[in-house]
Amino acid sequence: LESYQSVSDNVFFKQNPFRIKTFKRNLLAIIKKFKINPGHSTKVLDIGCAGGAFPKAAHDLGLDPIGIEPSKWLCEEGRRRYGLDLKAGILQDYDFPDGSFNLITMWDVVEHLTNPSEVLLEIYRILDNNGYLLVNYPNHASITRRLFGKKWPFFLSVHLYYFTPKTIALMLKQCGFEVIESKPFWQTLQLGYIFARASTYFKLFGGFEKLAMLLKIYHLPLTYNMGQTRVVAKKINANS
Repeated sequence: LESYQSVSDNVFFKQNPFRIKTFKRNLLAIIKKFKINPGHSTKVLDIGCAGGAFPKAAHDLGLDPIGIEPSKWLCEEGRRRYGLDLKAGILQDYDFPDGSFNLITMWDVVEHLTNPSEVLLEIYRILDNNGYLLVNYPNHASITRRLFGKKWPFFLSVHLYYFTPKTIALMLKQCGFEVIESKPFWQTLQLGYIFARASTYFKLFGGFEKLAMLLKIYHLPLTYNMGQTRVVAKKINANS
């Protein structure tokens, strides 16, 4: 937790415009499919909001978002840039009332948690009975994980758990949720940024990054999927 609190990454933050576009596209699809009525009475909580990209997307679509982020620097940058309610810390730091939110999201967060079930049980308490939970995670059963083997980019020391569609659904069920949708998550970021991050695992991509600069295509947007999977869940028998 101390290491997360001290994180500062301006290169990461500069990619926010692309993340916001990606989140808007996904959120619009969810709003349409599950008939969520955008408005300031629709309360959204984004856990692990980083620099506020998803809260910004939710705000732009007419929702009322709050973000929680351990990194003090990212939280401050997001507040300064977007003027949104981004709270430094973790979920357990805040005692939200029962049923406070209509939509709660965790984008690439669940794999970082020391006790995912504890967090999910707290989410169950503060989520409205008719609300939705969205969890995006790196899918250990994905084709890309099998293709890349040990070089899969999501094998990181900060990832404490790995899930498949079967095991994420089982954990959610044990915490009172039922998965009602599961889809691959396609992210859009700059080509050069992706090469720079990939060079950590494959040195060859460092050369690709330099080539992208030389050809002046560094800032070209690229949509990709490396096994990220997005699930939407609801409370089990919430109204029974």
